[in-house]
Amino acid sequence: MCKLNAFGGAALAIAMAALSYSPSALAQGFDHEAMLTGYWGWVEQEDDPADFSGTCDNHPMRVWFTEAGGRFHSQWALDVELGHIATSPVYASVLNPDGRGMIHLAYDGEERIDDQGNRVSWYLVMLDNDAFVWVRNDWVNAGGNTRAMVRCKEWMVS
Repeated sequence: MCKLNAFGGAALAIAMAALSYSPSALAQGFDHEAMLTGYWGWVEQEDDPADFSGTCDNHPMRVWFTEAGGRFHSQWALDVELGHIATSPVYASVLNPDGRGMIHLAYDGEERIDDQGNRVSWYLVMLDNDAFVWVRNDWVNAGGNTRAMVRCKEWMVS
């Protein structure tokens, strides 16, 4: 977990705002299927430039949806031969007043638990049209998020 990195403040603000939305606001979701379908890679770590696994240049992650956008799927390029695909229902799709979106996911078969014994869930928080961060449900109050993932332009899906 990153502690309020360059993207953290924005991610935390969006996640906290989304958590306070009423159920009727949740129905006003953003078009996450159109926005997120494609390939994404981690931003390289400045403090460890040798760690580039999962970047756009080295085994990015493919994201797609089924069930009319209600089911999230992701697969790292390295996992294609293994057939490993992470899946989750999309529990919420929220459009923030500033135009950025967020979806709430809890992976099928998730075994990680938070300090309170609850299954971990995730908020995928858009920073702009070409970047997002992950905020784990138990990181929200601490202000944490992952490093950013960026759209892999050379892997664009038509």
